[in-house]
Amino acid sequence: MRFVRATILAVAALVLLAACARQQAQPPAPAPSAAGEIAITENEWSIQPKEIRAKPGKVTFVIKNQGAVEHNFVIEGVGEVDKIAPGETKKLEVTLQPGTYKVVCNLPGHQEAGMEATLTVSE
Repeated sequence: MRFVRATILAVAALVLLAACARQQAQPPAPAPSAAGEIAITENEWSIQPKEIRAKPGKVTFVIKNQGAVEHNFVIEGVGEVDKIAPGETKKLEVTLQPGTYKVVCNLPGHQEAGMEATLTVSE
């Protein structure tokens, strides 16, 4: 019974944290640098920026985990970086086609807690 109660409390805490994170002001999406790099920050429980914009072609995402737990970075249908430790920075180089993509941390419970963003690729 204690395990069930602890699990329910943990899930409730994650939902509350996600709600708080969504209410915070979101910084504007940075434009890709001249080198074609886009900086991404992950922490508990968000991916910043929430709205990512890029031009078609080769793009390098520079993902910094500023959180206290491990995260990953997944552009659904395009590519991913697995296991980004707290304080670690990793890169993901992909070739993007025009369209809209979902970006998530798909570790158990992370996306549900608010770790998702949208990537829009257009000229």
